[in-house]
Amino acid sequence: MAKFVAHVRENSGKDKLFCVGEFWKDRQGSDDTLFTRLRTDPTFIFSLDSLNGYLDRLGQQFSVFDTPLHYNFKEASDSGENFDLRRIWDGSLVSNNPVDAV
Repeated sequence: MAKFVAHVRENSGKDKLFCVGEFWKDRQGSDDTLFTRLRTDPTFIFSLDSLNGYLDRLGQQFSVFDTPLHYNFKEASDSGENFDLRRIWDGSLVSNNPVDAV
């Protein structure tokens, strides 16, 4: 992917071309087990370490969607007034690497 992004930027003459990607980590286990685990720990599939490792391997040439933050918003929505908004950024790419987060 890093070579592809470099190729596109070089051949388009747009060195600062913005690129965004999605990172999906392989899941293991039954759907029921995964759903239960995701509800109790939304970062287990889309961990911050995995996202940062992906960006590091690509030389941080583009941004990625902040999947842990997405699941924090989902948890906040499901929890309603019981969710502590001070935790919304916990485990998110925005809190750790805001330049590369979408």
